[in-house]
Amino acid sequence: MTLFKKGLPAGRQGFTLIELLVTIGVLAVVAAGVIATINPQQKIFQARDAQTQSGVGQIATALQSWAAVNNGLYPAALATLVTDGEMTVLPPAAPGAGGWVYSVSAGNAAAELHSNLQATRNLVGGAPSFWCWRSASGLTVAVTAAFGCAP
Repeated sequence: MTLFKKGLPAGRQGFTLIELLVTIGVLAVVAAGVIATINPQQKIFQARDAQTQSGVGQIATALQSWAAVNNGLYPAALATLVTDGEMTVLPPAAPGAGGWVYSVSAGNAAAELHSNLQATRNLVGGAPSFWCWRSASGLTVAVTAAFGCAP
């Protein structure tokens, strides 16, 4: 019958301090690389931008519906969409987006709605941008402050 002795060979009782420090150092470098690649702050900004884009789309749909019932004219304020029953509540603006900016032309024949975008991937030509809906085109697009989002 052969007996096996458990454990490490004599003179080898575990890892040396140098081996442990090298392993911890390698793991720290890998962790730093992963965190830099993921960039959690930009992921948060991207989620907020998605919320902004969704909110602009929901409000734009309600504005078009309201205008269809009101001879092609747009309400003077977004709150009218709630009071007239087009929306039960306005969607909340994303944190840091600056809220919903809504304006109508003279006579309320045209309208625009926009809110700021935050993620660097949504920069337009390297400049800060916002998500804009215009009643004239019915489209939502990312534009810069220089281009503007007038009705």
